[in-house]
Amino acid sequence: MHVNGDPVIIDFSIQEEKEYSFYVGPALFNLHFKKNRRQFSYELIQDENTPTQLNLARKQSEKQDVLYMCVGAGVVLGGILIVLLL
Repeated sequence: MHVNGDPVIIDFSIQEEKEYSFYVGPALFNLHFKKNRRQFSYELIQDENTPTQLNLARKQSEKQDVLYMCVGAGVVLGGILIVLLL
């Protein structure tokens, strides 16, 4: 397998299902080779669960987004309540 033109994985002896993990920049990817009868298929998935720096930063950003949405919803609902009471 090549990433940006450079070989990352060379394994010519795959007989059963295998999984490889590697980084592309700050992102961790998992490459799964799956056996389907006599052929193999593969699946490349970005790992968003392992606590890498990128994933931790993403989770922190998501928490801040939720907080901002809750505050925004509170302001809107408070404004509506004030208008209804006047």
